[in-house]
Amino acid sequence: QSLTLQLSEKEADVSDLSKSLRSQLEALQETSAAKELELTAQVEASEQAVLALRAELDAAKAAAASDGEAAATRIAALEQQLREAEASHAAAQQRATPQPHAAAAPGRLFL
Repeated sequence: QSLTLQLSEKEADVSDLSKSLRSQLEALQETSAAKELELTAQVEASEQAVLALRAELDAAKAAAASDGEAAATRIAALEQQLREAEASHAAAQQRATPQPHAAAAPGRLFL
């Protein structure tokens, strides 16, 4: 009879632990999904910045024929901004891309 009671207590402990682990797993999944959305938004924002700067650069180049030196200075500044925006976009894409080591050894949890 004592063995049956101990077994029941152990089953309850295992059940509690299982519920706790499920709760922790759900919290991690929610955090991961939120981070993925944040990274996607960063990629989209940086891409829009690159596109806008490219359009502005194209307009400045078109005006260069009539504006002379002022347009050349503006073009140089826009080209620098574009390089920075492209680097920022590449970094955002890098952060948003799953890293191989994170997916290489997924944990297995059987509940």
